[in-house]
Amino acid sequence: MKRFSDGILAHPGPHPVLLLLKHIKKKAKQRAASGCGDVFFMRTAEDLTGQDGDLVLIEFCEEHPPLINQVNFHWLECAAK
Repeated sequence: MKRFSDGILAHPGPHPVLLLLKHIKKKAKQRAASGCGDVFFMRTAEDLTGQDGDLVLIEFCEEHPPLINQVNFHWLECAAK
């Protein structure tokens, strides 16, 4: 585990956790205003965060791949409802 030498995490005890509810509601309003509903297009790096919904990681691996033995990763971000 990473050890912190300064800042709030350097001291033992409970640490505050920031809730993402305000951020989730703001993103939902932006999606509704754009007319996309649950589906939205990723245009910037900020759209790749898992802050505004659930993040589902799926791994797919073929038993006998046709060319090269590679593992394919697919990610899907489900919008918060």
